[in-house]
Amino acid sequence: MFRTLIIALVWPEPNASAAGTHMMDLIDALRPVSETIDFACTSGPSAYPEDLDNLGVVKHSIQVNDPDFDFLIKDLNPDLVIFDRFMAEEQFGWRVADICPEAIRILNTEDLHGLRKSRQLQLSGHDLNSSGFVENDVMKRELASIFRSDLSLIISEFEMDWLQSHARLNEDQLHYFPLLTADSASEGKNKDREFDNRGGFVMIGNFRHAPNVDAIYFLKEEIWPLIRKMEPSAEVRIYGAYMPENLKKLDSEQEGFYLMGHAENLSQVFNHARILLAPLRFGAGLKGKLMDAMSQGIPFVTTTYGMEGFSNFEDVPSAVADDPGSFAKLAIEMYHDAQRWEKHRLRGFEFINKYFNREDHLNMLRAGIENFAEQKNDLREGNLLGSVFRHQSLQSTKYMSKWIEEKNRTPISSSE
Repeated sequence: MFRTLIIALVWPEPNASAAGTHMMDLIDALRPVSETIDFACTSGPSAYPEDLDNLGVVKHSIQVNDPDFDFLIKDLNPDLVIFDRFMAEEQFGWRVADICPEAIRILNTEDLHGLRKSRQLQLSGHDLNSSGFVENDVMKRELASIFRSDLSLIISEFEMDWLQSHARLNEDQLHYFPLLTADSASEGKNKDREFDNRGGFVMIGNFRHAPNVDAIYFLKEEIWPLIRKMEPSAEVRIYGAYMPENLKKLDSEQEGFYLMGHAENLSQVFNHARILLAPLRFGAGLKGKLMDAMSQGIPFVTTTYGMEGFSNFEDVPSAVADDPGSFAKLAIEMYHDAQRWEKHRLRGFEFINKYFNREDHLNMLRAGIENFAEQKNDLREGNLLGSVFRHQSLQSTKYMSKWIEEKNRTPISSSE
């Protein structure tokens, strides 16, 4: 049994983001193999909190560049440490390695931030390199964090392949742990709300996630006018947590374009709409909105980047278009074609049940962690680049943090 510590920069919010749901799945996977689970976070109170106390998870508030963290980790003495995203590993990984060198260090990537940044830069006009991506500092920092970690959790098979082919990571440094649905998809789900009993389009996504915000502007400015031209009475309702004021200005009853804010019950939202729209122009990883749509029985129209995380699967239900005209045309076709709609819906149920069985993936993660624990020394010896990145000459984050600590500790004298 492990003494598990999770270090994060945000509290998990499963009712507000796919990342929050993924973190709770990770906690569920760890509970049967953990003697204790502690969750240390740098952020303040959450707007959409999860009751970690009820799960027996002990919460701790921590700060970056704070030596008090050293006392906390000495007291907890974990033998398994999970870093939620590479930024948490950058800030706290060196402290964990110094104080608890035998602890297994696992990076939960959520998605590849560097790959997402590459697509964002490409969208703004940067040229791709010969390998098909835009090099950027986020990518380099994230890859260094992956190499420093004992094991990294990767959310899509596409990213598993990308890391092995482009970053030359070994398969034993990575573990595929995708988004999972709360329960198995069923053909009976929402059966009372079939094609003729549904109406309108829906779009969902956390507004703190840049690809979602860009997708809303893309929809409003370039796609929605074309949809309304083909279907003048069409309406779309957009849901998501943390909606900024500038987005609320896009709300227009005249255009059938409604900004609804946070959805308390996503099942009810999906139960009334006919088609989910996900016009994502950049991003990475698996798309939680598409996972939710398939498990809840609502067909979707998305882009190449929206489908990327499913691209290794031949039997995924797919309705993909990238340019505004093709996207609008496909959305209207799906909206009016009951036979195609039902086929997409049923294939979604089958796909989720076949590839994203919750218990299977939780069990495989437990087995992967226990397998690493048994071979820890041998596997660490094989990770030469990891030891290079951990070398003191390259630990700029560590020494900058120590400088800030000392600066905060030393009073600044003033003269009149």
